[in-house]
Amino acid sequence: MRSLDPVERTRVGAVLEQRCATRAAASSVPCSRTLLLVTAAAMSTAVAGAARADTVVVDGRANIFGAGRTVAPDPGSAGPGLLPTAIVLFDAPERLVTFDTVTGLVSAKAVHPWWNGADGGPYATGNTDILSYAGISGIKHDGATMFLVGVFTDGHEPAGDAPVRLDATLHTEALVISPLLFQTFFIGDGRTGTGSGSVQVFNVPHGARMLYLGFADAYGFGDPIGLPGSYDDNGGELHVTFTIVPAHPRPTPTSNLNHLIVLADFSPLSRGPALSSRAARVEPRSSGVRRIDARPARGRRSLKTGAEMVSTGHVTLDVARRGARGPS
Repeated sequence: MRSLDPVERTRVGAVLEQRCATRAAASSVPCSRTLLLVTAAAMSTAVAGAARADTVVVDGRANIFGAGRTVAPDPGSAGPGLLPTAIVLFDAPERLVTFDTVTGLVSAKAVHPWWNGADGGPYATGNTDILSYAGISGIKHDGATMFLVGVFTDGHEPAGDAPVRLDATLHTEALVISPLLFQTFFIGDGRTGTGSGSVQVFNVPHGARMLYLGFADAYGFGDPIGLPGSYDDNGGELHVTFTIVPAHPRPTPTSNLNHLIVLADFSPLSRGPALSSRAARVEPRSSGVRRIDARPARGRRSLKTGAEMVSTGHVTLDVARRGARGPS
């Protein structure tokens, strides 16, 4: 059994924070940063055998508006470029994608010294304002051009009205991003900062069967506005390592799932006092669910008698709350 690396722990933590915030908004009760942190041994049961990780190459001429098509379009003229990089998604009700490492350099005009990483650069007009085309939305960005983008499709060729264009200026630092089908979205280097920050989590829209990676280009990057095109003079490539996991994988019972770290300050699921991590004991049960005998830290008031079910999205816990006891 493998343990989770720091990137995976960040991914799981981001999902827990998102769900915690959702519960808090629904109940109007402040939410702690995290209710339960499942240790590496426990978390690995949730993703082992379920995650898909791979590395793909994205050419600087990859035309994102070619997603789901057999020929790259060129409505704005000056060159259609190449079809975007295609990734087949596994079938699951809810899925998450992270872009764990993105390396390399690309250029919007290879004959000039216009080279930048996945988060884009200040070249040409310095802004991106590209119109939608044939079912795939365009995209805007007030401070960058030639950045890595993605599009989810349902496996059919795009047609008809496209979703609303996203303003990438507003979500480059977002921790969790939830694009629609056929909606072009900013990926960059997959982190909240350029080369730093937290790994971003991308929710796969319902019904998605394919993920395409490429660039949004146009003459002058569309500024003020323009149709896609001008791909043929681009250069370079990016190497993108990604991971796809189910949002709610079924936990695999294992004897190694033997402890949890219970953090201080409960979420709205419980308003009891903080627990001591050293006072938490997990006992195996025949159903595969573990029972926690959680005792308050010394010097704190006792918890009321009772029990509640807590779901982290990765493993369901039958949490028994009991009175104070002596040291373990």
